Amino acid sequence: MGFSFVERRECPACRSQDRVTLVDTPLDGPVIGPVVGQYYRIDPAQLAGGRFFVVECTSCATIYHAQVGGDDLLVTLYDIWLNEVGDPGDKKALAWLAAHPRHSRDGHEVMTAAALLGAPLRGFKTLDFGMGMGLWAGIAKDLGCDSHGFDLSETRMQDARARGIHTIVYDRIPGSQFDFINTEQVMEHVTEPQAVMETLSRGLRKGGLLKISVPAQGDVRASLARVRAGEIVASKDIMPVAPLEHVNALSSIGIERLGRSFGLKRVNPTRLERLRFVWNPANWLSTKPRNIVKELARPFTGYENIRNLTVWLKAEN
Repeated sequence: MGFSFVERRECPACRSQDRVTLVDTPLDGPVIGPVVGQYYRIDPAQLAGGRFFVVECTSCATIYHAQVGGDDLLVTLYDIWLNEVGDPGDKKALAWLAAHPRHSRDGHEVMTAAALLGAPLRGFKTLDFGMGMGLWAGIAKDLGCDSHGFDLSETRMQDARARGIHTIVYDRIPGSQFDFINTEQVMEHVTEPQAVMETLSRGLRKGGLLKISVPAQGDVRASLARVRAGEIVASKDIMPVAPLEHVNALSSIGIERLGRSFGLKRVNPTRLERLRFVWNPANWLSTKPRNIVKELARPFTGYENIRNLTVWLKAEN
């Protein structure tokens, strides 16, 4: 018996049903089958009946999968197929960041959020939604925040609790009065962004912040045109709409409209707010020279580039 699939007939960001098809080909076919098989290390025949059906919303330019995996496929995908060891070099880098919270991008981001709201870090109530291994939530805790985390994996929730991070179940997020909710590389995976956004917006206090960071669309349209022409492409070329996994390649307009639907308005931290960490030399001195240069340069770069798109949203006061 194969996996189930679900059709999506409206844009996950703005709910428009107006769209154009970018590619529609079988997941186990000769074009996408080899890509899926190699990336997930599976026999693509398991995905018989499924389609790599990608469309673009003509209203907000969000690119999304018009067909997504059902619950049975998603559980298998995230609990088994993506349960990989990872690169040792990445683990070493993450370990360094966890041990130096004041010198990390995540730490400086928390400082920016607190500066934008004019709030102290001590007791600043944060939620890392889709926290994964809990790096961001751990850094927020070490900075003195009232740090909370949520993940679908109970194993990761248990690990977070063991490290002193408060965990919260999904249904308890509304009404929790968070100052700042972080979603880092999460919303591209969510099959129902409207429902998730409603939950997160209700979890913010008045004037609270929600940050959404997702892969940028980049030149994925050109790569999808190659797929449509029958060419087998590398998985990295279609990463923003990776089969099964990245079901939303959100646009900045799409995220803004998604936020407005739930009373959230886009805000852009000022350069001074992004440089808040500089005010305390302990946040950036006595660290790796390369890291110092990168962190000092970051506030002068935009929130949208070829690789990533970051949008900050603020609840009404």
